[in-house]
This record gives sequence, C-alpha cells and structure tokens, in this order.
Amino acid sequence: MKRTGKFVKILSLVLCAAMLMLALASCGKGDNVLTFTADGKEYTLTESELDFMMMYRKYQLFYANSYPSSYDAFLWQDAETDSSITQVIVDTAKTVLVEKYLMEKFGLELDEKEVKELKDEYKASVKQWGGQGGFKARFGWTADQMMQYDLAIKNNTMIRDYLYNTETGVEKVTDEELDAYYNEKYKQYQLIMITTTQDVSKNDEGKKEYLVYDKDGKEVTVTDISEENLKANEYSLAYSYKYVDLEEGSERKEEKTALVDEILAELKEGADFKELALKYSDEFLTEYFEDGYILEGDLINDEDAIEAINKLEVGDYTETAISIESGKYYYIVKRVALEEKAYTHAYEGAENTEYADLFEDFGSTVADSKYEKFLEEYIKAVVENKEVLETYSMATTKLSPMIAKMIG
Repeated sequence: MKRTGKFVKILSLVLCAAMLMLALASCGKGDNVLTFTADGKEYTLTESELDFMMMYRKYQLFYANSYPSSYDAFLWQDAETDSSITQVIVDTAKTVLVEKYLMEKFGLELDEKEVKELKDEYKASVKQWGGQGGFKARFGWTADQMMQYDLAIKNNTMIRDYLYNTETGVEKVTDEELDAYYNEKYKQYQLIMITTTQDVSKNDEGKKEYLVYDKDGKEVTVTDISEENLKANEYSLAYSYKYVDLEEGSERKEEKTALVDEILAELKEGADFKELALKYSDEFLTEYFEDGYILEGDLINDEDAIEAINKLEVGDYTETAISIESGKYYYIVKRVALEEKAYTHAYEGAENTEYADLFEDFGSTVADSKYEKFLEEYIKAVVENKEVLETYSMATTKLSPMIAKMIG
C-alpha cells in the first residue's frame, strides 16, 4: 500500500525537521530579505544567508534521492511546485529569526563543550579539504555556514525541550491535547487490495509467506510472524508478504481481475467487510491491522483515490473499486470508527500494543503541531522584502559543485 503524502507536504515536514537554524553569520553583503523586530531588537536575514539555505536544500534533494541530472529539469519544470518549495524555505527562514529571538527570550544557551567539539570537527574538515577555499570549492558554501547550521539544530532542540520536555517542559503536551489531536487528525480504514500482476506466495502447506529481516539485515521468508518467533530468531518485520509474479494473459491474472467484482457483489449482499479483507486482500497491512489501519493523512497517494476515500463516513465503503496504475492494483476501502486512544498502545507497559508501531513518535508529532501554533503570531510579524524574494527560485539556485561533479 502506498502511504506517501503529497509532495510539497513531505518537503515541508523535512524542512521543518532539518532546516530550522539560527540566522547564519553574515557571509557577504546584500539586502535583508527578512526582518523581525521584538522587544526593541531587530533580527535580519540577508540575501547571502538565503542563498545558502536555497543551495543547501537543493543539495539535500539531490543527495537524498540519488537522482540523475534529468531530475533537475523534472523537479523544477513545474513553476507551481518550484514556488511552493521556495516558499517553504522562506517560511523556514522566518522561523530562523524568531528562534534566535526565543533563545534570548527564554535565556537559553548551547552547551559550551558541545560547541567547542563542533568547532574542532569543522576545523579538521577544513584542513582535510585544503583550507577554507578548498572546502567551499567542493561544497559551494563555507565551513562556518555549515557549523552555524549544525549549531542551529541544537538550538532548535533546546527550545523544544525547554517548552515540551515530558518532565520539565513549561508548555508540555497534556493528555487532553494528545486526545484532541488524535481525534481531529486521524482516521481508520479497513481495506481490500487486489493486485492483478502478483499473488501472495504460499508454501507447500498453503501457508502465506512473509518477508522479514534477519539481524544482519538480510531478507528472509517465513510463515510464522508471531512475536515469539520474531524475538527468538532476531527477525524484524518487512511489513510485506512475499509475492510471486503472474504472467501477462494468464488465467490467474484474469481470475484476479474478476475477483474485484465478486468481492463488491458479496459486500452488496451484506458480507462482512473484515472477513472478506482477511480472506482476499493482497496487502500485508490488512492482516497486520485487521481491525483497520489508522493514519494521519492520505491512505493512498492518488488524487482520485484521495477524493473517493475522503467522502466516506464511518460505516461507508467505496462501492466501486479504486483502480491504481491502470488496473495493476484495485482498492476497496471502508471507513470504520476510530479506535479509542490507540496512541496509548505505544506507551510502555501498554496491555494492547496492536497500533504501537504507528504511534512511537506521537508525542513529538503533537508537540510539533503545538509549536507551530506557538510560532504563528511571531511569524506573522516577520517583514518580507518582496522585491528581493521574488527573484528566488529553486530552478535558478546554484547547484553544489559536489553534486554537479557527481552527475556530470
């Protein structure tokens, strides 16, 4: 099952996690692009600083996704997408200024020992690349800019810990806030997925075969994914069945295509959705979360599917199958009542752990949301130099020399 969210939303989440930094030490002359004033003090971000943020983000996209040079044209050819990504970086830069102020407002300081260790690391890195000039020639930015970036991540962590540490935070997340966020943001669905190009692999005894990873990360096929067996063999779930491909034009392929209509007919006659899902679905998560998959966001990354699924009320199911990739996959989805406080399944010592894997970071997720709301009024007060900002785009942002060399 495809569980990726919308592209720009993903970028936004990644940037919030990786790009929240202090206003960088000025690395050149240029107009201010952002200005924030609070308690009689002015904080600014310059063109040089935004240049670095844009360039470093472009580097991250290439490096993280290992795309060839054609990716450059693919990603930025859509002006709307380019504008959205650029705006995310500008919004992050606004947070940069606000967080510099918040460090002072809350009286927070980074640990001197950690700062010294980081400075020593960058001194060694500069030496490795033949000095400041060699470092910049390789990466496209200075070691000082990167050091300020790393310090800023520590800074962001310190502010969040001050506010939301579960034991000492002055604004720590309450049980009421956890429950309110859960009930507002999450939905629960049962689903039947039929793939017309594959079958779930079974052994000679007719038992379904699952993929797991051994302690060395090697993929292994098993028929027993009980907690006892996984622990005994030091296996970790791959969250997938083992599949076997079906030949094009084969009788079995035609049978599976017809199966979709048969399932819909059974549902119309009153058959139990959960029973049919466990019997027919080719999706591992149907079995793993047999009472329904709980999620925040989109169940399937397809616009038509999103539209159809979002219309469902509790108890409703999609009365026609959702076709994905020209009939390679068919989904039948039912919305069910949300499990009460399923996020508590991840608590230490919880009796029911069915949904524990989904909520390991739930507290941090709610804290993120609370922090965004906390920042809103400050962010609104940041003044933009629109004339300068309009000149920025990811398409025209310089590519890091290291990536340029990699892709030729």
